[in-house]
Amino acid sequence: MVVAITPEQRKAAINLLLSYQRSDFEGIFRAMDGLPVTIRFSFLTPEGELHHIVRELTSETGINEEEIFSRIEKPPEVNPMLGCRGCRLGISYIKLTEMQVRAIFETAVSVSNHGIKGQLEIMVSLVGVEVPMFFEMGSSLSYKVGTMIEVSRATLIADEIAEEAEFFLFGTNDLIQMTFGYSRDDFGKFLSICLSTGIIY
Repeated sequence: MVVAITPEQRKAAINLLLSYQRSDFEGIFRAMDGLPVTIRFSFLTPEGELHHIVRELTSETGINEEEIFSRIEKPPEVNPMLGCRGCRLGISYIKLTEMQVRAIFETAVSVSNHGIKGQLEIMVSLVGVEVPMFFEMGSSLSYKVGTMIEVSRATLIADEIAEEAEFFLFGTNDLIQMTFGYSRDDFGKFLSICLSTGIIY
């Protein structure tokens, strides 16, 4: 999808990813039959060594390796603490988020028609994406829409967020980093000193 040149190529790549995502979600729904399923939007990571993947892409697309590496590195990962992933990746590639939304709901409806029930909880706002699709499928599905709180500001106004979100979780990894101002990449070098001296307790 990232290396696609034309809209047609990108659409074909999205449709291929859609089939993979449906398969993934079907496995999840079947394993969690009758239990809550909380889905947080993420990104897809291909398996294998990067140079092997690039070589395959070069063979399949005819694009030279240098150009493929250039496209893979856009947008660059300039902040290792937060980075361009999850919802940020979805902003850059909105079609990716739309595809994942479609995969979730199509699969949820499909498995429910086969007697598999789940309590669907999604951590992203989806209004306007899934409703027209439901009319197409002639079905309906109950679900909750919520979010993950990972920044200090959001924690302080959690009561206001609770008025809109049907559920939310606290992402303590990024939340702790943003509150204390240290990175997961290097805090191990000084955390023990901070604890032993009482700077952090």
